[in-house]
Amino acid sequence: MDIKISIIGALALGSIFIIVGVLSLTIVPLTVNKEVIKNEHLGYNENGTYNVMTQRWIEQKYSMKLKIWTVSVANPNDISKGSYPVLIEKGPYAYTLVICVQFIYLFIFLMFNIIFSFLLLIISIS
Repeated sequence: MDIKISIIGALALGSIFIIVGVLSLTIVPLTVNKEVIKNEHLGYNENGTYNVMTQRWIEQKYSMKLKIWTVSVANPNDISKGSYPVLIEKGPYAYTLVICVQFIYLFIFLMFNIIFSFLLLIISIS
């Protein structure tokens, strides 16, 4: 009697695990993909403002710093006579690169996305 109860319990527990596993492998990825597509795209919110992804793309939060060192020859006339060069290192000259997206590119990108989505819709319908 105890063996039958344990077998039935094991089968019930196994079936629950299989059902939960199948549901987690099908429903969870679909839900995650739907949320990513809904939230992470370049475009506008319902109220006409830029969504979070577009704002991050326009106002990028990183900066690039470029440091350049130059070498100058102090004795060019002596080098032509055969002596060793005396080199003077100058620098670093530091530059900060600020990246900003021009709105014409944003407009072109958004129009391309709209046209591409429309073509995919037509292809999927036919």
